[in-house]
Amino acid sequence: MIVAYSRISTDLQSEANQKGMLEAVALRYGLTIDSFVIEQISSGRKDRVIFGLMNELNDGDTLITTEMSRLARSPLELLNFAEQFKTRNIRVIFGRENIQLNSGSPMDDFIYTMLAAVMQFERAITRQRTREALAAKKLRGEAIGRRSTVLCYKTDIIAMRNKGIADKEIAVRLGVSPSAISRMNAKERHTQCLTA
Repeated sequence: MIVAYSRISTDLQSEANQKGMLEAVALRYGLTIDSFVIEQISSGRKDRVIFGLMNELNDGDTLITTEMSRLARSPLELLNFAEQFKTRNIRVIFGRENIQLNSGSPMDDFIYTMLAAVMQFERAITRQRTREALAAKKLRGEAIGRRSTVLCYKTDIIAMRNKGIADKEIAVRLGVSPSAISRMNAKERHTQCLTA
């Protein structure tokens, strides 16, 4: 069985584009795809279809994917997948990188390992740059992280509270957690104590 898999993680990627890319890879290798598995989900999620698909693939099957990053989130995850594919004799074709696992070629295995190392290095550099950018923002006194949803509703919360509505009911009406409202209350009390 030949299965084509891809993961769409942004609005800029489309299922049609991914399918077209997968078909082009199959054509390049002279293969006909039996089934497509295309999911729209973040790579960090643990409920991705690829984990179930791994159990459905059998000895001798082929998995085609557009690129390594569509299959795995990290080099470690990619290497774990590779070990499972090797153990179960599943051929894997990475279209963009133009390499295969379990093709019988030592060169493909070597290239795969080197690319995984480069991916790990690239990810480490990205993390380092992110940390540096956050530290610079902090030094400039800029807010870090997303703005609190509860603060957007601050005037609504105060108005409802003045009408005698309980925090739990306010949370339900606004679609926020009661604990977020409690934290806002605590911050308000703290601020009032400091200004008094």
